[in-house]
Amino acid sequence: MKCERCGGLRLWFHFVNRRKSSGWWQYDGWLCMNCGEIIDPLILMNRHTQRAMTQSGTPRSFGGKVVWVRQRDAVA
Repeated sequence: MKCERCGGLRLWFHFVNRRKSSGWWQYDGWLCMNCGEIIDPLILMNRHTQRAMTQSGTPRSFGGKVVWVRQRDAVA
């Protein structure tokens, strides 16, 4: 699979953390061998939600302040 960020090789990877200090967790996702970007189902869901909020003109938090994001008008 091709990375959307850099065009590098993206492989399916199983991530595991067994350190006691940060807690134990594991998940599966795509890891780019070139830039290190990680994509998993939770990241995809959050990106989709963020795009939907931006397009609907709802308020978003930006630097601790709430700002309104307007949908761009279609250019004719």
